[in-house]
Amino acid sequence: MNRKEFLQQAGRIALGTASLVVLESPARAQSGQGEAKQKVVQDWIVSLLKNMDGTLPESERIRIMEQCGRDCAKRGAISLARQHQGDLDGLLSKLAGHLGPDNARRDGSKVFISYSKCFCPLVGAGPERLSDTYCHCSRGWLKEMLETVTGKPVEVALKESIKRGASSCRFEAIV
Repeated sequence: MNRKEFLQQAGRIALGTASLVVLESPARAQSGQGEAKQKVVQDWIVSLLKNMDGTLPESERIRIMEQCGRDCAKRGAISLARQHQGDLDGLLSKLAGHLGPDNARRDGSKVFISYSKCFCPLVGAGPERLSDTYCHCSRGWLKEMLETVTGKPVEVALKESIKRGASSCRFEAIV
């Protein structure tokens, strides 16, 4: 295994492991011990991103984070997408119920998704700012969801994100 393959595999394993630590126990997350663990995970993610940004080409960082987002969707929310296979408007209606009516909509072949808080269980509570690399994970999550519903490849553009300093996360997809 060469260095590039090692770093890619290590990144996937590390993010998956970090999510297990944070999500391990809701009761523990509310205790001081859970908060301390969450801080360790958040600091570790910041370090991972710094190292990825310093050693990997942007295209590789994006590919790794998108795949992490796809894997995250497959571990949970994908069941919602499967319930709406072939019914994009149904999925968007369901999402709009959680995000607000103007925050999950479409205009022809364009889909617009936005939300005013970071929903990532790993970093939603902090840190306030992350490397631009991180939010490609959300692009991957949204791609997996939309591709499951439409049954075809989907392009997703990240317009802005909270962890990049914006007041909201906004995505535009072509379906």
